[in-house]
This record gives sequence, C-alpha cells and structure tokens, in this order.
Amino acid sequence: MVDFINENNLKALVVAPIRVMQLTWPEEVMKWAPNLTFSVLHGRDKNYFYDGNADIKVVNFEGLKWLYGRWTKNPLPLHNRVLIIDESARIRNVKGMTFKILKEMVHAFKRRYLLSATPCPNGYIGLWAQYYMIDKGEALGRNFYAFKNNYFIDHGAPSYRIT
Repeated sequence: MVDFINENNLKALVVAPIRVMQLTWPEEVMKWAPNLTFSVLHGRDKNYFYDGNADIKVVNFEGLKWLYGRWTKNPLPLHNRVLIIDESARIRNVKGMTFKILKEMVHAFKRRYLLSATPCPNGYIGLWAQYYMIDKGEALGRNFYAFKNNYFIDHGAPSYRIT
C-alpha cells in the first residue's frame, strides 16, 4: 500500500491497530518509500503532528475520538487525502464508536481503501459497515437494517441466515 501511495503521489490518513500503527507502518514506509514523510498521531506530540504536512498520518482506532474532535475544530484538508483502514474488520459493528466516527468523516476523503486478512470473521453480516466505508452505501444500501432485512433471515439473536 505504501508503494501505491508513493507511485500515485497521494497523501493518506491511515487508521490501524496500535501495534500496526507503531511498528508496521513506519517499517513499510522506510522499506518501500523512504522519500515520504510520516507522522504517528499518538502520544503527547499528536497535536503537533496533526497540524504538520506529513504525506502519511497514522492514528489508531482508539485515537479516532480525539481525531474527530480536532477535525471538527480545525479540519485537515482531507479531500486531498485517501483514507486507509488497516484491519478493517474492526469497524464491522455499526453501533460502535469507531464506525460512527468514521461515518461522519468518510465524505471528506477523495478515496477510501480497506485492508483486512479476515473481512468477515463472524459471517457476511459484518461486511456492510466495511462496504459502506468504501462506497458510502451504494453497493449494499445506505442503511444497515435494510441490508439485514433484505439479505438475512432472523433466527433470533444473535444468529442470522443468508436468504
């Protein structure tokens, strides 16, 4: 993904688990595109790095609440950035704070990419939130409950069967 960012001259905001944010992304940037600048939005200096002009900014899922608060007060020009959600299965819960925050911000990005080794570890019903982040509801519908009622049969909580 870092090579793709570099080749296409993109700026990115990456949302990733904390270990991936701290270890994997810096390693990958140094390996594939050492010419790109990189900021980790975590810790005491995150406000400083938020205002900086790094090519790639990475925040962890737990830091999204802080990021949203900063973004609403002082918006980054996100329309010039792509959103990359690493381990996107973490946003499958439509009632979770992570999904709700990203849903508010997703319109600001020109493109969105999701990375996951296991996109639906608990079944297909968990895919709606991930697809919503990619296309804002075009493929599977703009509403999770309409998607669930259209494609699944309720067999009592928490099990659903595909129709």
